[in-house]
Order: sequence, then structure tokens, then C-alpha cells
Amino acid sequence: MPQPGIPLAKLGFLTIGLFDGDDPGPGHRSTLEIIELGERLGFDSAWVRHRHLQYGISSPTAILAAASQRTSRIELGTAVIPLGWENPLRLAEDLATVDILSGGRLNPGVSVGPPMNYDTVGKALYPDTGEAEDFSYHRVTRLLAHVAGEPAASFSGTIGFEEFSDKVQPHSPGLRQRLWYGGASLASARWAGAHAMNFLTSSVVRAEESQEGFAAVQRSHIEAFRAAHPEGASARVSQGLVVIPTDSATAEQKARYEAYVAARTPRTASPVGPARMMFARDLLGTSQEIAEMLYAHAGFQQVTEVAFALPFTFSREDYAQILGDIAGSLGPALGWSPRRTLRTIVDMLQARGTHTPRWQPMLRIAAILVLPVFIALKLTGTVDWSWWWVMAPWWILALLAIAIAAGLAIAFTLIKWAVLARAWVRFRRLPEFTLVNPTVVSRIEAERPSREADA
Repeated sequence: MPQPGIPLAKLGFLTIGLFDGDDPGPGHRSTLEIIELGERLGFDSAWVRHRHLQYGISSPTAILAAASQRTSRIELGTAVIPLGWENPLRLAEDLATVDILSGGRLNPGVSVGPPMNYDTVGKALYPDTGEAEDFSYHRVTRLLAHVAGEPAASFSGTIGFEEFSDKVQPHSPGLRQRLWYGGASLASARWAGAHAMNFLTSSVVRAEESQEGFAAVQRSHIEAFRAAHPEGASARVSQGLVVIPTDSATAEQKARYEAYVAARTPRTASPVGPARMMFARDLLGTSQEIAEMLYAHAGFQQVTEVAFALPFTFSREDYAQILGDIAGSLGPALGWSPRRTLRTIVDMLQARGTHTPRWQPMLRIAAILVLPVFIALKLTGTVDWSWWWVMAPWWILALLAIAIAAGLAIAFTLIKWAVLARAWVRFRRLPEFTLVNPTVVSRIEAERPSREADA
């Protein structure tokens, strides 16, 4: 069992939402279904990547607006919206609208910089103002002001029958406090902290002049962010590493996961390119093995919120297995516990491979339909049964087989519900955001004053 720090407070996941360019509908619907599954499994948040001119989510506000109507509790985030593609005023309107539709569950993450491949797309994006566009942090401050309800126009009042506001409408109170900045450099971390934003740090950071490894660099960014933030050590930070638990994975899935990680591992050996970008290793293994890796990770040691990234190009079945293992095994190993309902437990067991065999419904049909038909025919006398006595051994065997089938169906159903009942009792005993082991809980509470003093 790994040695824990403060129990994980919020568990989320990040999905890219891939789709087929020739048939984009199923991919978008699958993204919404994954978010729905995440809520049923008890996750605190679901985040979507933002991609332009690629086969990923190009309109996260539209996706999250749809997700807000399919869910009721899970927080919905973007990681991240590149503001170089956006008009801050128009984006503020969209974000506030989605936040209101979701009941205050939106967590928009943004970043700045010129749009990717700007030399090829700039003319289409800004045909007349490309040279004058400001892609600096000022673009974020404009968005912050609009979301906070600061004046956006010099006029408010009535013209004819129409009423005009000088502020972005609708206005969603509280959204400003849920804006995140996705940063990969010390400068971004300090800027986000100084402007009282929340901080998203992912599996990619900029090494700059540092000669340390990924985890140490990421930790330095978190510390710089909090040092600049008005709330100091309590400022919110979410870490987004790629984790692939294999607790319930099949042998075929494990082999694919291992090949995926092996192909991506060489890039983690040293900083890449002139910008000296560093990539974190994908964490593959059982939930206990991944928990040990995370507790030893200098960046993870600084956070109580995570949004684990789902790998690219995996199938929906793979994502369901990974999410089931994260919610059912990895999260609890990190001190987190989901919001527990019977539906949560059922979905968790099913996502981890506890499915009803297809032959069980057939047994139920036999028990429910076939046997009563035989009895009804005998009682009504609609069929001459005299010749059956000649074939008595056969129809007795048939009835016996049906009885056995009915008994098996009932037995398997009782066993299944006994497993669910046991899981329900076990989950009900888990205290919120603490580990099951009372000695670990006591140690956490004893160490809390010293950790707060160090912070």
C-alpha cells in the first residue's frame, strides 16, 4: 500500500472526443456517453480537449451544453480553449450561457498564443486584422473582465422596443472563480496566479533552463503559481497525467496498452525542440502500482485535484474499462471516494467487466414463458395429452430441464444481487475523501499541522 498524503479531493478525467471525418456523428455521441458514464461512476469532473482543423472537438461549448442536459452533478470543463482562435466577448457569452444551463458546473480552461499553424490558417481566421491581433495574456484579461461582468460597451438603455446592456449577457455569478489557465511554463504559472485564476498543469511542461526531471519541473510551476496567487497554498491546481489502470483489462487490452505506452515513452527521455518541452511518462499498471508512482511524483504531491487524461485512439470499450478501474480502484487507493448510489456501483461493476452473460436472459425466458404454457395447456384441456403418456420419459425430462433452467436463472440472479449488496455495504462504509484504513486516517490527521506549516 503506498504511503498517502492528503486524500484526493476531486477526481476527473479528460477526453479528446475523436471522430471519423466522413461520419462525425457517432464520435460526438460517444463523447457525450463517456461523460454520462463518468457521472454515473461518481467522477467529480469531465474535461474535453479542444482541437481546430482536426478530428476532435472543435466546439467544446456546444458539446458541454449538450452534456449539461444529460447530466446533473458532474462538473464540465475545457482543457483548454486556445484564445487565439476566439473573440473574448463572444466566448464570454457562450461560456455564461453553458454555465447557466448546467446550473453552475462549468470550468472553462483557456490558454494564449498564436493559433497552431497560423501561417497556413491566419488569412482564413483573420483576413483583415491578422497583423494587428494580440495573442498575449491581454486576451485572457479581456475574457476575465467580460465574464466578471465589467462593462463591455459605452451604452446601456432602451432603443425603440429593445433593451440593451453594457455588460455581457447572460451574466453567470461565480463563473469567474471557476476559470482555469492551462500553463506549461513558469511565466504562465506566475501570471495565472497573479490574476487569481485556477491552474491546469498537464503531461507537457517547458523545461526552460532547468536540468531536473519532469516531476520536479512541474512541482516548481505549481509552487510559483501559488506563490503569486492571492489565496496562496489553497489556490486550486489540477494535474492531468495519462494513467492506464489494467485491473480489469483483458489480455488483448493489456497488450495494446503496453504497445501504446512503449511507442510514446522515448519522447520522455529528454527535453524536445528549441522550446525544451518535456513529456511525462504514461502510467500503466494496476491501480496499486499507479498509486505508488503517483505518491512518489513530486508534482502529484502538491495537488488534491486531478483530471486524468484518457489516451488517444482507444475504443469506447477501452475507455469504459479504464474509467471503471479509475473510479473503482485507483481513486480509492488515492484516498478518494465517489458519490455512492446503487446505480454508481452497478455501472462501476459493468465498466470493469461484470456483465450479465447472454445465456441468462434465455434461462429467464424459459422459466417465465415455457413452463406456464405447458401448465395452461394441461389445465384448459385444449390439447389431447393422452399420447404424451406414451412419451412420458421425454416430456418429464423436458419439464425437468425447464425446472433446472429456472432454478439456475434464479440462483444466478440472487448471486448477482448479493454481490451488489456486498458492494453497496462496502461503499457505504467508506467515509468521504478518506482512506478505509483508520491508522492511515489517523496519520493523515496527525501530519496535517506540519504539512500546513511547511506550505
